[in-house]
Amino acid sequence: EVLAVLREMQEFDIRPNVVTVALVVDGLGRCNPPRCREARELVQHLQSQLKMKRSDATNGNHNGRGGVIEDTDARGISLSNNKIATALIASYGRANDVKSATEAFDRIPDPDVVAFNALLDACCRCDELKL
Repeated sequence: EVLAVLREMQEFDIRPNVVTVALVVDGLGRCNPPRCREARELVQHLQSQLKMKRSDATNGNHNGRGGVIEDTDARGISLSNNKIATALIASYGRANDVKSATEAFDRIPDPDVVAFNALLDACCRCDELKL
């Protein structure tokens, strides 16, 4: 269902922002079993899609409605974004994959308390309680 809503947004020419992507990643992570790989690939796909649009905008290409494609929604959509990475860490935790959760955490350049809490939760879910 979450992917259907994302597709509908795109049909209306509404580009997802960081919050949208984090919510979709979280939704995929709540599936049973969690769809972490699909969530990671979706972020990578959106990131590359937005990079192409950014490139088109700098080359003066238009959006088909007479306006130049803008870069306002593209900022921050990547696996290193705090919100997106935190949602992915939580998803990996639900999948009992502490190694991937740690790798996702390591991609964050400046982790906040929410990211640390997501990693702690993933470790607890996976019985990785070593000191």
